[in-house]
Amino acid sequence: MGRDQLVLDMSRPEVVEYLYERISFLLSHYRIDYMKWDMNRNMTDVYSRVLSAKNQGQVFHRYILGVYDLLERLTCQFPEVLFEGCAGGGGG
Repeated sequence: MGRDQLVLDMSRPEVVEYLYERISFLLSHYRIDYMKWDMNRNMTDVYSRVLSAKNQGQVFHRYILGVYDLLERLTCQFPEVLFEGCAGGGGG
């Protein structure tokens, strides 16, 4: 826990797919023209339950690839939506 928050394991394709399905549903059914992706949450004790002990060092890299995959799919499907990435303030 940090800031009373947990972090989703974006290194897992099924997590990325779930988020894509949910977010694309919302963007398809409601008049949303702006989405802020807030990444002000520090990540500590990072691991993935689906990776072997030998591959735990890959989690950060796989996490970012998952974020990029999700955002690329959303921005391609919804080019009219402004997606803002935020990772720089007030997260202390």
